[in-house]
Amino acid sequence: MASEIFSLIYDGEEIRDGEMSVAALGPALVAMGELFEAANATLNGSQTTVETNVKADFKEGSFEVLIHIHQFLTDPSAALIPAMYVLGADQLVGQVMGKAIEKAKDKVADVAVEGLFKLLGRLGGKKPERTEYDESKKLFIYNTGNNVNITVDQATSQLYQSPKVLSAAAKVAIPLKRPDSKIRIKRDSEEIADLQQQDFPDVPDVEMPMLSDNKSSAGGPQELIVQILKPAFVEGKWSVSDGNKKYQVDMEDPVFKGRVHSREIGFYEGDLYRVELVTTQYMKNGKLSTARKITRVIEPVSAAVQESLQLRAPAKRNGRKFRDADE
Repeated sequence: MASEIFSLIYDGEEIRDGEMSVAALGPALVAMGELFEAANATLNGSQTTVETNVKADFKEGSFEVLIHIHQFLTDPSAALIPAMYVLGADQLVGQVMGKAIEKAKDKVADVAVEGLFKLLGRLGGKKPERTEYDESKKLFIYNTGNNVNITVDQATSQLYQSPKVLSAAAKVAIPLKRPDSKIRIKRDSEEIADLQQQDFPDVPDVEMPMLSDNKSSAGGPQELIVQILKPAFVEGKWSVSDGNKKYQVDMEDPVFKGRVHSREIGFYEGDLYRVELVTTQYMKNGKLSTARKITRVIEPVSAAVQESLQLRAPAKRNGRKFRDADE
């Protein structure tokens, strides 16, 4: 088991006396648990589980809650496998909340933002107008208009693109009713994030399903970039990487598979593709497992030329639509 502690501080005129409405705080703390469950599932799949506890440490002048994250390996024997890689509790908290770094460097435009809450603070409630991927640096570039670019690391971008993660993050801001109220995040006595309600996106509520035995839950397709590590030309699973971890997937795009079998598409080291990936969690005989499948290969991503990766942009290849199987 690994664990990590950080402070969640609600501050503002309404709570300077150290009191807060249970109706506001309760859902926000539940949402914090949902946030880390969704973030852990996004970054670690089913290899680990997390448990979020609250340690009371209320101080006068603000309302501070210590959040204790416990992380467990789903299969403890898997720790003996050298190739297994997961984000530990410390890294998971860093990817969700951010890390304390030099304040001067934190404001430099070309320093990659690491941590969902740090990214939300930098975006200030805005949504990126354009998203690009820098293959040479393995980083995303969010353009928010007026020539403003924010460089974001891959795991943080993956969390930002997850509806479940964003929905839970938005609910953490429920206690922020007045314009002067804010949330501060501290780790090891260092402040790493300072956000107001307008920094949190207005996203629809996404239900976090509880799975009963022998049932499954599938989220909607997630659009992301993967590297093909090992194709399966006849049958079996494909091996891919999202830049953070490797996993096995079922390839269910018939057009793409048809072009592979007809030798219209070859594979080379470093090949990247933008795909739609569906992740399904199964509960069978009391054990949780995860299956992944690529339902659509949207377009190849050139490693030589940085291409625009605008979501839902028309995918083309050699001047033709990539998915037009009849051309």
